Amino acid sequence: MSARDVRHIEALESFFQPDDVVIVGVLNWGLGHAARCIPIIDWLQTVCKEVILASDGEAFDLLVKEFPNLQAFRLPSYHIVYRYPNIVANILLGGFDITKAIIQENHQPVIWPKRHLPRSYFRTIVWDSGIKI
Repeated sequence: MSARDVRHIEALESFFQPDDVVIVGVLNWGLGHAARCIPIIDWLQTVCKEVILASDGEAFDLLVKEFPNLQAFRLPSYHIVYRYPNIVANILLGGFDITKAIIQENHQPVIWPKRHLPRSYFRTIVWDSGIKI
């Protein structure tokens, strides 16, 4: 582990308590987000009382396979598809679909995680670049 990694972990430790219940939300925009969250989830399990997963699609499947002992919630999907080899083209041409999904999501009542867990149950939501959970 590099000195930089140690500094990052030390900085994060001040945010978490041993009795924390943390929800980790992971984007399903390819498996990269889920793969990069695996070491973070491993670390959170060592410093928190409970870690709960939230994602959709292939990312959800990967996380459940990697952490079968953790509670996991499947979130509504944005249905992100990479149609072109160029990431800029994907973002520009897929922007309409993403915007449409965000607008639809914002007009729906927020049912998760309130429906499944009372707000008093968890203290922190760790979300990798998501709009909201």
